Amino acid sequence: MVDRKIKIGLFMAPPLTNGAGAGEYFMNLARDFAEKGADVEVVTLDRSFFKLLARLLRIFYRLDFLGKSIKNRKDLETEKSVLMALGGAKWKMVSVGELKSALSKYDVIYTKNEVLELIFVKLIGYRNLPPVIVGVHTPLCYPVVKTVQEKLHNFIYTGFIYKFLLFGCAFVHLSNAFTKQLVDRKFGVPTKFIYYPFSVEEISGKAKETKSGFRFSEGKVKIIFLARMTEQKGIDILVNVIDRLSKDKNLTEKIEINIFGKGALEHLAADLDARYKFVNYCGYVEHSQIPNILSKHDLFITTAQWETLPFNVLEAQSMGLPAVAFDIPGPNDIIIHGKTGYLAQSEDEFLDYLKVLVMNFTKFDKEEIVNGVVKRFSSDKIYAELYDMFIGCINLKRSDKYFKR
Repeated sequence: MVDRKIKIGLFMAPPLTNGAGAGEYFMNLARDFAEKGADVEVVTLDRSFFKLLARLLRIFYRLDFLGKSIKNRKDLETEKSVLMALGGAKWKMVSVGELKSALSKYDVIYTKNEVLELIFVKLIGYRNLPPVIVGVHTPLCYPVVKTVQEKLHNFIYTGFIYKFLLFGCAFVHLSNAFTKQLVDRKFGVPTKFIYYPFSVEEISGKAKETKSGFRFSEGKVKIIFLARMTEQKGIDILVNVIDRLSKDKNLTEKIEINIFGKGALEHLAADLDARYKFVNYCGYVEHSQIPNILSKHDLFITTAQWETLPFNVLEAQSMGLPAVAFDIPGPNDIIIHGKTGYLAQSEDEFLDYLKVLVMNFTKFDKEEIVNGVVKRFSSDKIYAELYDMFIGCINLKRSDKYFKR
C-alpha cells in the first residue's frame, strides 16, 4: 500500500487497446498502482484526434495518401475489456484543448517518450504542469537503418530536437542499460534506470486460466515467433532464416514454427505458411491467450532489430522457454547468453544458435530461466523503485532546478 493517496497521470496520445507494447505497460502500471492505493488515470487524446494522427502516420510511413485512416479491426479487444484490465484505475480521453486542464490536476505525470507526446507537454510548458517523468518505450536509436523514415527517426531522437523536447522534465525513465548511457551522454537530463515490472506469477496464472483453441503438433520441437508483423520486428530476417532452415530436411522434419501477430508485413508470414509444411501462420490472437500458447511451445525466437524492453521476450522466458534473439538493447537485458538462450551477432549466428537449440533445448533448465526473470524483474521490487521515483518528483520544491528550467 502507498502511504498516501497520490494522484498519478499517465499520458500517451493514442487511445488504449488491450494489446502489447507501451499500452500494455501503461495499463499494468495504472492497475497495479491503483491496487496499492494511488489515484491513477491514463490520459489519452480522443478518437477524433487519433483518426487524424493515424492518417498522418500512414502517409509518413507508407506514403499512403488515399487509403482509409483507420480500419475496423474486429481482432482488437473492446473498450470494455480495456476498462476491465485497468482494474481500479481510470481512463480519460480528452481533446487537445482539454489536455492542459486534465494534466494539471495530478501530483506527477508519467508520459510516453514519443515526439508527439513531448510536443504537447512542451507546448503546455513543463513549468505549467506537475513534475513530468518521460518513460522511454520507443527506441531512441535504430541500430540498423534502411529507409528515409528510419534515418529521420535517428536524427530527431538522438539530436538537438529531442534534447530541446526533454529539457524541463524531472526524470527520464530508462528500462535498458544502452539507452541510459545514450541519454546520459547526449541530453544532460536526470535519468532513472528501472526495469519494467513483470509478474511471473500473473503470467503463469493466465496460462492456466485462459485456454486457447490452438492445437500444435505432438512429437516435434515447437518454436514460436510472436510479434507485430513490421520491419522493426525483423520479418524480412525471419523469412531469410526460415528459407535457409528449409534446406535442412532432417531438421525441418523435427520442428514446427508457429508465427503469431498482425501488421503491414503479415503477407510475408502467410507466404511462409503456404510454402513450408513446418510453418504455420496463426495471425492475431487476444493477448489474454498468449501465456497459454507460450506454455505449449519449446523455444522462442525474435528477429527484432530494435527494442526497449520487449514484453514478448519477458513472457516467453517467464514460461521457461529458452530464446534466440539478436544481441541488441532490450533482449540482451533479459536473455543470459548460454544460460537462458542465445544472443546472436549476425543472421548466420542466429541460424546456428537456432539449430543448436533445436537439437539441445532440453539442456536449458526451465526453472533457471524463470528464476532469472523473477530475480531481475520482480513486480514488488520494481514497483517500489517506481514509487520512490514518483515520490521524488512530487517532493521537488519550486526552488529546485526542475522548476527553473
